[in-house]
Amino acid sequence: MDIRFAVDYTIDILKGLEYIHSKGLIHSDIIGLNVMIVGPRAIIIDTTGARNPSCPRSLGYLRDVENAIKLLNNMLWNNTTFSPEPWKASDEDRCMFNKKTLKKLEKLLKRQDESLRANSKSPMMDTIETLLQDLGIISEELKGLRQPSDSPDSSEDEAYQSYQSDANQKAQLEAYKAEIERERELRKKAERDRMKAEQDRMKAEQENKKLHDKMDALLAKLEMEPKDNGQEGP
Repeated sequence: MDIRFAVDYTIDILKGLEYIHSKGLIHSDIIGLNVMIVGPRAIIIDTTGARNPSCPRSLGYLRDVENAIKLLNNMLWNNTTFSPEPWKASDEDRCMFNKKTLKKLEKLLKRQDESLRANSKSPMMDTIETLLQDLGIISEELKGLRQPSDSPDSSEDEAYQSYQSDANQKAQLEAYKAEIERERELRKKAERDRMKAEQDRMKAEQENKKLHDKMDALLAKLEMEPKDNGQEGP
């Protein structure tokens, strides 16, 4: 697939996810089969998976982003399944496009892959906002609408890296807060369940005590009644 199309399709997918996330939902199933290509645009056609997340929302959002980036990597490799290794530009790609721009795209994919491998349970993936900004610049450079940076270490790139770092830290903090809140709610529920079980136990004991008291009273009454000794009258 043409690199420009793959990048633009991913931008459309991320915008779709951005809308889904704005509704407090996650998609959880971003794969090629759930995306329809219409000319130069990509549309998420299967939203049946969009739901309220059972895990912390911030973690669910990151999983959606992870799948979108995996799909981009897959499109660049022209594979039908997710490719395990980050994409690298071919010699043909370097002849067609600016090397600095291709390097940016390679670094973006490598960064996401390293974040995922470092912590698969709670990866520090870039936020959608950050990815849209980075991919938007890459898209414009690939189309010749924007001049590539003179150096990969330019002040512009440093600003992006600083922004990405702040965004990643914020996302990680939100995920951590959400996890703490979830644990707190689980503990509260466990305490409520424990108290209810204790109340049910005490109620059952009281009911049993009342039943025993009634039985004791009945037995005492029977013992106080005159007994028939079996003798007949004269």
